[in-house]
Amino acid sequence: MDGVNIFAVLGGALLTLYILLRCYCCYALALRSAFLLHTASSLNPTSYSKLTCQLQQVFGPTAVYVFDCYSFLKQWLQGLADGLYIGGFNRPPIVSPNAFELPGSHRPMAIWEDCLVALPWNLYKQYRDPSLLEALYPSIKQYYTKGIPRNEDGLWVDSFQYGDWLDPTTPPERPELAQTNQIFMANTWLCNIAQIILNIATVLGKTEDIEVFKASKEKLIAAWQKKYLVELDPSISESGEPQQLVKWPANLEDPNPPNPIPDSQTAYSCALTFGLLPENYIEPAIRRLHHLVKNKTDFHISTGLAGTAEIFFALCYPRNLPSTTSEEHLESLSLAYRLLLKNDDSPSFRYPIKLGATCIWERWDCITKEGFANVVSMTSMNHYALGSPGKWIFENIGGIKLEHDDLPVSGVVNSDAKEGWKFIFDPIPSVEFGVTSNEMEYESPKGRVECKWNYSTQDKELAIEVAVPANCEGEIRIIGKTVQKVGAGRYSVKKKLEEVDWKALETF
Repeated sequence: MDGVNIFAVLGGALLTLYILLRCYCCYALALRSAFLLHTASSLNPTSYSKLTCQLQQVFGPTAVYVFDCYSFLKQWLQGLADGLYIGGFNRPPIVSPNAFELPGSHRPMAIWEDCLVALPWNLYKQYRDPSLLEALYPSIKQYYTKGIPRNEDGLWVDSFQYGDWLDPTTPPERPELAQTNQIFMANTWLCNIAQIILNIATVLGKTEDIEVFKASKEKLIAAWQKKYLVELDPSISESGEPQQLVKWPANLEDPNPPNPIPDSQTAYSCALTFGLLPENYIEPAIRRLHHLVKNKTDFHISTGLAGTAEIFFALCYPRNLPSTTSEEHLESLSLAYRLLLKNDDSPSFRYPIKLGATCIWERWDCITKEGFANVVSMTSMNHYALGSPGKWIFENIGGIKLEHDDLPVSGVVNSDAKEGWKFIFDPIPSVEFGVTSNEMEYESPKGRVECKWNYSTQDKELAIEVAVPANCEGEIRIIGKTVQKVGAGRYSVKKKLEEVDWKALETF
């Protein structure tokens, strides 16, 4: 497989990483096949293997590490934007390409249609080509300002939504009835794309739009916080069960939803990674998410297609906080490792492997433990969306993360930011699961990036070898701490871990 060569050692770790990579191989082949079939589609539209927007949405950030899919996705996005003008809905189709106004093809659908905003931004972050943003900007703006049915507060009107599609609690015949409220998911993603379109306008220098989108973003996030957050209870101690922070109204679509309690892994994961929480809610939200994963589900996944893409980054969110200690940083990463590798019963990443899967499934239980196919309404046994944690794997186990200091955040560019390409090398071992060495190669737009590392449990040393392509910079870190900043070339670093770090690493 071009682009990535990633190996983890021992048992469950190797098996899970293997199946994720098999999924990525299938994705690369799907891209090639779809591209080759594109010409045929102009003669026979039904011959073209269509791609759902939501799949591109959640898997796109992983796909760009696996395969140079920029040309394909750029062309696919243009087709998606063209679909915006069919039928006068000001919305792209849910499945694209779509040359016709088919029944339900343009129904209002958050996350799926938000792909028109989010995917171009993700591609820009990886390839830094503003021409795509410029070409799609009129369509992006039209969808955001005219295509989303809204209430007076700017949030979504109540409507049917796919939401956190196919979380493990959904009834087989109702894959949209996840434990996370559908309109909550729609509004959470609306706040996310509000920040993204502001960033896009900032990159393109759309001065008048910047102020409009800034006001829109602030209004939406304030409305979201008012509607969904409960007041912090100071009487709850940090040693007790963390406070539930999110609320939402009953599901009007179904009076008896699978889980009527407004508390889920997906809700906190999206709120954290999208930056929707007031500062004083962030640490309580992290504690609540950790509690749900560790104590409520015993490290079983309970997210659907939307939440799975966010949960690993949310679990590791403490690394973003200046007050986080090295011990807290490693503890959060250990939770992510356990969610990935600890369990082999459903729902978990290793369950399909246990049943002989060679590709990632659309449902966590495409095959039941009794050995029967779960095909009440629809299912797929080769469906890459639940492989979206691949980006987290590449950055934390592979040890390669592409970072641009000059990207705007909520429309603000750091005045001290340095332009250019920078790769962060910060692999984190897992002694518990035997992931103590790894190799990764990434064919970046600037050339090959490499990271090879090994952790010695005997010597308590972490050795890292990296390669940085021309005209790029690198930063080598040992357990989150910068030890060397480098330019293009090959470099090796070996460092004995501080006692607090190796003890934490081998304890959690």
